[in-house]
Amino acid sequence: MLDLPTREVSEADPIGLKAILALSIDVTGSAEPPRWVGAVRNVVPDPSQDYGWPVPIAHFGVWQVENVPRIDGQWLDVKGETSSLKERHWFPLIAVADLP
Repeated sequence: MLDLPTREVSEADPIGLKAILALSIDVTGSAEPPRWVGAVRNVVPDPSQDYGWPVPIAHFGVWQVENVPRIDGQWLDVKGETSSLKERHWFPLIAVADLP
């Protein structure tokens, strides 16, 4: 299943800025701070036992980086009607971030 690189935020970092910068460095190798795009709410009323996120409601921040990812993965185009990313619940934030 397609997903974005993520990092869990600890109680010692309540706003999550340390976590997001560490994730950005892991993904791009650059310490340039990412730009906040928005947040999505994920509602999972009846998760499987191996579900790793808070339930029934979790909020996830979506951030944009300008640097090229350096980690392994399948990097997909966000543009176009055939983008497989359109099935993800955070996709509307990407569309908004792409506006001039």
